[in-house]
Amino acid sequence: MNQSLKDPHLLPARLTFLPKTATSPKTSNTISHLSNPSLFAPSLSPSLCYVPTFATSFSEICKVVAAILHIGNVEFKAEEADSSMKLIRKELGPKFKELLELGKPRLVASILAACERLETLSHECCHALSTAVNLDSESPSFIVPHILFLESYFRDKSSWKWPPYDKMHVLGCLMLQIIFRYPMVSFFMSLTSMDAAHILQIAKDARGGHVIEAFLSSYVSTKMKLKVVTKLQDHYAELAMGTASSFTVEKCFASSNMSLKENIAAELLAARAELSKTKHGPYLLKKLDIDGVITKLLFMSMSNVYHLRNLLTKSLSAFSQDDMVLVRLI
Repeated sequence: MNQSLKDPHLLPARLTFLPKTATSPKTSNTISHLSNPSLFAPSLSPSLCYVPTFATSFSEICKVVAAILHIGNVEFKAEEADSSMKLIRKELGPKFKELLELGKPRLVASILAACERLETLSHECCHALSTAVNLDSESPSFIVPHILFLESYFRDKSSWKWPPYDKMHVLGCLMLQIIFRYPMVSFFMSLTSMDAAHILQIAKDARGGHVIEAFLSSYVSTKMKLKVVTKLQDHYAELAMGTASSFTVEKCFASSNMSLKENIAAELLAARAELSKTKHGPYLLKKLDIDGVITKLLFMSMSNVYHLRNLLTKSLSAFSQDDMVLVRLI
């Protein structure tokens, strides 16, 4: 068995679980990237995707989800695929909380991925997930933190606190990457309301960094993106030193206004000597054109000084003329 099936932390950080070609489930490991291999039999057939009705047992639903994710070169019949996903949503949507409590986040992530692939019921499933990870008494701002630390949250929901040193959950981060492709306001608000220290911890985490990148590539407004970018100020040099987090720096820079770009460039310039010693440092400095940004900033500063000097000269000249008028009047 592929080692990735045994250890979920070995799963790829990005969404690479949708193959381009269909192969036998007996010989392909792609089916297991998000689906628990213990949930379905090795005799899984692509024909399951075309069954408009099927037994609503847990195992049958899992087979259909797996088949939808696995088949890459088969065109789905829209009505049948939509019918299958509606049934899955009806049966398992209200049970997302129970599935996560049972340690089945792969199935929930698989359903989200299948909804995205078939372009159906995505908003409904995202809403079902937000309900599953948030107690009625809690603020919606906790939605994203709970998904980031999915395992520790469901281990102790009643007294859960943000774990400052834990690694973020692989599948939780993958689910957020999917969700941020849709205009889900509650998820956007949850992320932007987080403390600067928590945003920094997310950016430092190899999995969490992809969540920040997905957020900055989403439908969210520029104003909300700038909130997150601003909370990372004074830490961009530190983030740039990491291979994974340097991609987050790049995405933050691209999402910034001119003022924030200048601040980020100044931070990276201050750490240029150390950054140049890393493998990715020279590329990052060139990609963001740090020299160009700083040169432009200096040019603007010189222009401002020149403009200020002209204003002072004109003011003094006007003052002298007034003096002359007063002298003549006297």
